[in-house]
Amino acid sequence: MPSPNTSELTAAENRILEILSSRPGSVVSREELVRVALGRQFSPQSRTLDVHVHRIRKKIESQRPGIATIKTVRGAGYFYVTAERAPLSTMSASTLSANRAG
Repeated sequence: MPSPNTSELTAAENRILEILSSRPGSVVSREELVRVALGRQFSPQSRTLDVHVHRIRKKIESQRPGIATIKTVRGAGYFYVTAERAPLSTMSASTLSANRAG
């Protein structure tokens, strides 16, 4: 798994990355990530999750430049990209639906 040393991640960042990487190829909703990783009730106006994901991405980028491991799926959540998977931008909506159903 391309990620920074887990000691560099905060507890919340580590939980978010664990959840996303445990389901590579699947979209994980923002609601689920907030509820499970942050232990909070979801509020659509809150940007807390987005800030955590941004920081995780920066830490991964500092370790492995050019590696994008977490993609945003607008209106759906976040997607963990593995080396075996095509970048999300090349995937069709039907592929995303299949990933969510699978």
